[in-house]
Amino acid sequence: MKPVRRLPLLFIGLVLALPAAGRADPPAAEVIQPQGAGMEGIRLLKGHKLHITGVLFTPDSKTLVTSSAAGGEVHFWDTATGRPLRSLDAGDVGVYSLALSPDGKLLAAGLGLKFSTRLGIPDQERPILLWETATGKEVGRLEGHTASVSCLAWAPDGNRLASGSYDGTVRLWDVAKRREIHKLTGHKGRVTTVAFAPDGKTLASGGIIEEVLVEGASKTYTGWADFVRLWDVGCGKELSKLDTRGFSVSYSPDGRTLFCGGIKPYFHADGAGTALDGMKFVSQVDTLTRKEVRAIKWRGGTGNLAPDGRWLALNFGSYLAFHGYCGLMGGPAVAPNGTVCDSRLSLWEMASGQEVWICPKDKCNVFRNEGGTTISAAFSPDGRFLAGAAPGGTTYLIDLSVQLTRGQPVPDALGEQELEELYAALGGDAKAAQRASWVLARFPAEALSLLKGHLRPAPEPAEKDVKVLLARLEDSQLPVRTKAAEDLKKLGRDVIPALEEALAQKPPLDLRKRLEAIIAELQSGLLSGEELRAVRAVEVLERVGTPEARQLLGQLAAGAAPAPATRHAKEALRRLDNR
Repeated sequence: MKPVRRLPLLFIGLVLALPAAGRADPPAAEVIQPQGAGMEGIRLLKGHKLHITGVLFTPDSKTLVTSSAAGGEVHFWDTATGRPLRSLDAGDVGVYSLALSPDGKLLAAGLGLKFSTRLGIPDQERPILLWETATGKEVGRLEGHTASVSCLAWAPDGNRLASGSYDGTVRLWDVAKRREIHKLTGHKGRVTTVAFAPDGKTLASGGIIEEVLVEGASKTYTGWADFVRLWDVGCGKELSKLDTRGFSVSYSPDGRTLFCGGIKPYFHADGAGTALDGMKFVSQVDTLTRKEVRAIKWRGGTGNLAPDGRWLALNFGSYLAFHGYCGLMGGPAVAPNGTVCDSRLSLWEMASGQEVWICPKDKCNVFRNEGGTTISAAFSPDGRFLAGAAPGGTTYLIDLSVQLTRGQPVPDALGEQELEELYAALGGDAKAAQRASWVLARFPAEALSLLKGHLRPAPEPAEKDVKVLLARLEDSQLPVRTKAAEDLKKLGRDVIPALEEALAQKPPLDLRKRLEAIIAELQSGLLSGEELRAVRAVEVLERVGTPEARQLLGQLAAGAAPAPATRHAKEALRRLDNR
């Protein structure tokens, strides 16, 4: 048998420097404005003793809420200034998870390690506390978990709460009645993530599992992401165990995509034979087929999706790290396959699949030598701010409107030539496009005039009959085949079952390749050309948000239903109506 490299499981300082009993006064919360090039728009928020376990924004984007693995404090921060506002106190326990109800009125906190009997909590119990957000008053507890409550998620209707725990169970709660509805079992290790589908009917969960690798007569324990499971919320039954692993999961706003992130086994050849490493990944899963359609590897282990679905923030995402491997202990910067392996917070645009921003390593080192590594992240609902939590108890609050436009001065005024150059940039590289988007949003009148001159509702496909289009895919003329493929793509993801049925008929090789290419593009959701420019222009209009911008969004929303610009315009209007 070829040797297998031993990878010990490390728990990174969850309980370091904590008193055995009692509790020191919490550190004073403060905001620091780092100096130097590259740090524009970034504030450091300090006030927690240990690793931050929860970061979230209130629905109006005006307040950031953070919690820590020790100390029991939950801090509220002013988003615009970073100034600490107030704190809640869970006692001498760690707050391992946070979730805010959809209306923002209730804050749920899952408790973890216990260091005293101050709250009168028996050692075997880990309750979920419910606080009124406005007053900080505790209004209830949900009791049943027998180990740390590591993740929480509210149902879209605000009536139910899902929780996952180190006891290996997922539980569904009736919040109003303060009672457990279902206890879901099946995970073999710690449950670290739960997420409701947008319709509230399905729950996804994931976690961390310890698998035993036999090495001669010894055993090697290591922590991988567990397989993601889907549950029927109504009856509490398991619907599916996916082939994809994840210790983080999140749904896209339309419910068609599930993002799963974690660390999974990765075998590769080295000088001594076959070596085993952990590969960090974030996978995109089509919820209709329940199959992975693309993945971002090595960059991060957790994907936090923005509320509007446009952005994905990648970060390390777990207390687990592999000794000497891309972890918090100063491992190498290169993965076994030679790819750069990085745990710093990075930002990806979902429409293009491109990385837009990553926290500069030489700048991120100001975070107490944490190397820019983040273990949790969240977007503000208005899309302007990104919060990242570093392992040592620091949160950094990033104003994306500043960070994504730095490097080039923003003009005081925009002439016709500058406007056209910015519009052209919307259709190109993601970094340049996002700079153009934020610059245009700073000049509402000029941006609106520009976009009125360029944008039109998406036209209906000339041919909607799928059978006709499939027949044209076999035409002897290349232009006819190309046009048929483009018209099939315009019909959107609902056409995928028909394409898969055609594949099942075992067509000739050339036709099979064309069908597979169309399916892959539709499943990935990646856009290019004018479709990508139009979607980014919709993003500008949403940021402008004036009545005139809403009017133009309404016109775009009346376009062909499957068109990306149509769907994005409808979603933008819905979000604007809810603000």
